[in-house]
This record gives sequence, C-alpha cells and structure tokens, in this order.
Amino acid sequence: MESKNLGVPNFSANSVWRKIVPAKICFFIWTVAHRKILTIDMLQKRGWSLANRCTLCCKDEESIHHLLISCSFTHHVWNLIRRRCNLNNLPISDDIAFTIKEWPLDVPKCGDGWLCYYAFHATCWFIWLERNSRIFSDIMKSPDQIARRILMNVAGWFVAKEKVDRTATAAWLRARLQLIE
Repeated sequence: MESKNLGVPNFSANSVWRKIVPAKICFFIWTVAHRKILTIDMLQKRGWSLANRCTLCCKDEESIHHLLISCSFTHHVWNLIRRRCNLNNLPISDDIAFTIKEWPLDVPKCGDGWLCYYAFHATCWFIWLERNSRIFSDIMKSPDQIARRILMNVAGWFVAKEKVDRTATAAWLRARLQLIE
C-alpha cells in the first residue's frame, strides 16, 4: 500500500529504526526509503547544473536506485556481503523502499546469524560514504575494503548496544572476514 503523499510503501518503523544501528544511519535509511537522499539526479531536479555520472562505476547516471542497487561497484559490494553473511538467497528488489521493507522479514529465512539482520543498513550507509569520499576527498576503497568495514561495524554496533558474548561475536566476525581474503 502506498502513502498518499510520498508514493512510498507503508512499512513498519522497525524496518528503518533499529536500536542497535546508530541513529544517523537509521535517518539515512529513512531518507532513502522516502527517496530524498541528494544523489546527482535529485540535485539536478533542484536546479543544480551538474554532470550526472556515478562516481563508483563511472558509467551510468547517479540516482538512488543506481547508487544503492544497480551500480556494478555496488553490486559487487552487495554480493560480498550476501556471500559473507550466507544471504545468497535474499533478493534485492529493484525498488529500494520495498527492499527496506522486506529485508527484516527475509533475513531469518536465509541468514546464518543475528548480525546479518543489520547488514542492509550498514551496506547502504557505507556505499553512501564511499560515494561521498570519492566526491569530496578523492579517496577510493575497493569493494573488499568496504565489505570488511561493513562487517566490522555491524559487529561493533551489536557488541556496543547488546549484552552479548564478545568471544562469539569476534568468532563470527573472523569467519566472515576470512571469506573476504
């Protein structure tokens, strides 16, 4: 069902606002769901005169969909995260808002760990940070470096906010990071 004003699928606040994920990242995901992040196509709609080219793949025009779903660089990052977290069967929809809505429902069906539940937020966030790093600092990371950063941050969020066995979390993280090497 669509919201009347925004054309955004209705979804539970739990799809966006997670107590373990830092608030700024939840807010970012909320703006993604409402198609409000300032990608180049959105800046152009606001009157900015900019050449529209994705800074990650340097091939296609940048849009929310392209940046977070269909970019070849982004696709590589998603594949690394899905493989590391045993989420290979988890679909990534062409509609980012639908994916935000469905990810929490689908992870228990195909993921191998509780930390994977937060992988969507972290992956979108670190793709956004990589895009901004390339634009504003001219610093580039590889998909492997971004995947490693995503996994380390998700594990860190969980340990920082929950009373969990740090040894088990460290073992989970080591196993995932070995898959990247």
